[in-house]
Amino acid sequence: MSTANDEKENLMNSTSKDVDEGSPRHCHKSQTSLKVYPQRWLMLFIFSLCTTLNGFMFLGLSAVANVASAYYNVSTVSIEWLANMGVLIFVFVSLPVAYLVSRYGVRIVLTVATGLMVLCAVFQYIGAGKDGYTYVLIGQFFYGVSYGSIVQIPGQLSANWFAPHERGMSTAIGVLMNILGVAVGFIQPSLMIPASNDLTIVAIGMENFFKSRLIVALIIFLVTLILYREYPPSPPSIIPDRKNLTFLQSLKMLYKDVNFQMVAQAFGINSGLLLAVAVVLSQLVVWRHGASPAIQHFIGWTGAMGDIAACASMLVGGFVQDRYSKHRELAIVLNAGSFIFWLVFALVLTLSNNLYILFLSYAIFAVFSIPYFGSGIEHIAEMTSPVPEGTSSSIVLILSNIYGFITIYAFGKLIESGFPLTTICLILLLYLLSTIFVTFAKTELKRSKTESTSIMIEFDWSDDEVDIDGQNKVFLDDTP
Repeated sequence: MSTANDEKENLMNSTSKDVDEGSPRHCHKSQTSLKVYPQRWLMLFIFSLCTTLNGFMFLGLSAVANVASAYYNVSTVSIEWLANMGVLIFVFVSLPVAYLVSRYGVRIVLTVATGLMVLCAVFQYIGAGKDGYTYVLIGQFFYGVSYGSIVQIPGQLSANWFAPHERGMSTAIGVLMNILGVAVGFIQPSLMIPASNDLTIVAIGMENFFKSRLIVALIIFLVTLILYREYPPSPPSIIPDRKNLTFLQSLKMLYKDVNFQMVAQAFGINSGLLLAVAVVLSQLVVWRHGASPAIQHFIGWTGAMGDIAACASMLVGGFVQDRYSKHRELAIVLNAGSFIFWLVFALVLTLSNNLYILFLSYAIFAVFSIPYFGSGIEHIAEMTSPVPEGTSSSIVLILSNIYGFITIYAFGKLIESGFPLTTICLILLLYLLSTIFVTFAKTELKRSKTESTSIMIEFDWSDDEVDIDGQNKVFLDDTP
């Protein structure tokens, strides 16, 4: 029977052998070298540009749905389809993209996705005229494919570039930049596309709006193509051995994990409602307060400020996950808070005419409802190891987009048919359901346990080094 020391020596030798065979996440043979590089922040910044643009394009013209529907002579539901297009396409492309990420890496997928956003912007610029709705819709198809690629990258990027104690925060930043993009998507249309009965004036606004998107998309594509890198020279952490875990085996593991299924449902409901509320907010406010240029600006700023307020709470959530590993507790607080403060927002919307209180209540609601989109991905990555982060996130994001597609369409139809109160109550019920799921699901931090026991390493973050029984040192440098 082999001793623990023999097993350790065999494991160290196998690690060195893997390095000699040219693993991209290599370590020196005599010393397992783990480093975190300053360039990780550049990679996160580049991704943040891409995902901000992606979030910016998500809403389409939903923030000015009444103006856009009159300009293109289509129904408001048709305008909502610009957002729903991305949600629907995501369901079909997410798993293939997850496979491509695991097979070819983040860089190729991110570059192609950014190129597709450029293509989207080109078609939508062509469709800036009054008869151009079809071109705008086609452009949104290309956006949908890029959306299905970009939103599942943050967890994998964090695993590639960031140390374990930074991953929650880096994932949160990657997700919140998408939310900031959605905030810009609320504001920019309402500022650039005037609520005017003169279609000539609206046409000028439409052209400038789509032109600005095209210019920004082209710049970000070039930056990504030139500067983004897949891996650092040395890995930031010891990662689980996934060589013998195929894509189908990963899916099978997730299917059999009951706790994952419960958390996935909670994430799907919560994030699906995030998409739906962003789209139908305009209709709910117009239903209660009427349509006017002032209300249009109010809707844009309300949605944007809600997203910005949520970014701060998302960073706090990332800190809690990194520092205390309270993934389940954070999930319960965020989902329960979403339920409570949606109820508050609904009461203010239906019973009060004070727009300032409505603005404040929505901002508080957003502080709880939006952050789980980021913290939930990290939560699920922790409890599903050794399944790759890209695979687990793709599954839950598929669920969220299925729920998002159904709720966007259903809520839009209900409001258009004169049942806004029914919509409000359904949203409340769904938030209650997501809270129940995360409350009863158990969370085992498998990834953290795997990393803490890999090659029998004991981490000591205060010294920024790892001691392997006094034989080798693994230094967590922050040097180029």
